[in-house]
Amino acid sequence: MKKMIFFILLFTSFAVVAQTETEIRNHYQDVNKRIQASKEHGMEGELYCNEWVTNKNAMSWPAVGTYQETTDFWYDDDPNHISVQERDPKTVLLKVTILRRSASMVTNEEYLYKNGKLVFYFNQETEEGKQWETRLWFNAKGMFKSNVKANDKELTAKDLASEYSDSKPKPLTVLKYGKLYQDLFTKNMVYQ
Repeated sequence: MKKMIFFILLFTSFAVVAQTETEIRNHYQDVNKRIQASKEHGMEGELYCNEWVTNKNAMSWPAVGTYQETTDFWYDDDPNHISVQERDPKTVLLKVTILRRSASMVTNEEYLYKNGKLVFYFNQETEEGKQWETRLWFNAKGMFKSNVKANDKELTAKDLASEYSDSKPKPLTVLKYGKLYQDLFTKNMVYQ
């Protein structure tokens, strides 16, 4: 009996962590609907948002020109209200969005989390009429799919190995920054 319970728990924990592209897309759409509802309904919304603004007045930065960065942390509960024994505080964080504006470039980044794990990353950069998009999907084993576009053209592995080598996805770097944003979120919440 104990072995059967062990295998059920093992399978259940694997099923929670294992993600498919469809499950991630559904989660992404659900979180975005909840964010939109929260923006429309203010304090009656479903999610909370902490916003950090770097260089609020968009003053000139050395070697950059005008620059401003806004980071939004979207979450569904205050981690300080949940005991450590009951829940990992990082699991309340659902999405981090970053908007960077400089003199010549606009960058939008998104980190999507589910159950405390990064499951999706999106980056869109626009500079002088050119646009790059990167999408990365993650599951328990790491990145399982990527998609990179330059000016609405999907890039092949051959493109990424030659002409567009600077656009090649860097999943380890994305995972590192995904964890960094989780840590910043919990530290900002003064979670102990």
